[in-house]
Amino acid sequence: MGIFGRVRESCRRYFMVSRLRRYVALPIIVALPGALVALWIAIAPKPPSEATARSAVYAWSVFGAAIWAVLGTGFKSWAEQASTQEISKLQEAKDEAWKLIALIRLVVGYKSRRFHEAVADLSVDSPPGEIFTRITQPDAQIKQIVEAIHQFFERTEAHEQITVTLMEWDEAKKHLVFCEHFPDADRPSAVESHFGDSHTVAGKAYFDNELAISDDVEADPLYRTIGKARSGSMFAFPVFDQFENRVIFVVNVFSTKVKRFLKDNAESIRVVMAVFEDRLILENQLLRLKTRRGVGG
Repeated sequence: MGIFGRVRESCRRYFMVSRLRRYVALPIIVALPGALVALWIAIAPKPPSEATARSAVYAWSVFGAAIWAVLGTGFKSWAEQASTQEISKLQEAKDEAWKLIALIRLVVGYKSRRFHEAVADLSVDSPPGEIFTRITQPDAQIKQIVEAIHQFFERTEAHEQITVTLMEWDEAKKHLVFCEHFPDADRPSAVESHFGDSHTVAGKAYFDNELAISDDVEADPLYRTIGKARSGSMFAFPVFDQFENRVIFVVNVFSTKVKRFLKDNAESIRVVMAVFEDRLILENQLLRLKTRRGVGG
């Protein structure tokens, strides 16, 4: 077992011990003194009499109450922790929803600001095609969306880094190629020629048109085949354009934290990425129009 496996096993054992302390050990410690006294009174040898019989019944009653207290305290602790976890999950979902809305507003605001700047530099005699592409600038907008995806999944944890890459199919090369990435300083190091089939995480997402998640890239052969292996987790999301009936992009989000992205959380990832997917499809259509018309941005 590697170092990461040992760390995970230690964390698992600590978590189990914490639960045993909270739900079993602590209630037993609380009720133990009274239970032992009651048990001693109940079973200690005494001369038979009506008084001692009543004492034994009373002692057994106290002992039973102590056992009930153990069970009740354990259940109360479990219920409190379960409710706290549910409240925490709801708060986290609410925070993520607000963050997603803020980022979409940022993307739209970026486009509106660029619209104002472009109009100010254009004259009434400018060709319509130039006016259109100068205002929209879909290539810049796609880059902005990639940055917004990075900001959404970025966390404040000091030891976690998020990298987002955008890939598209190159028909001439017959494999996926990188077209955008963020942060700008973290350029993709993988060999692009490895992305020609479904034997990589990104390739699987492209050819299967399905979200692909690797919760531990070091243990995932689909990730290890693409070159530089790093510890962490990732997902690859296919952007499917229904009008073109094909996957136009693959969004790869990589985290240096193992199990940051889990298969159990696939639905929540789909919901978030669907919002960005709509924007990417729109900007790609504008970019294709710009390319066909051969006008500059």
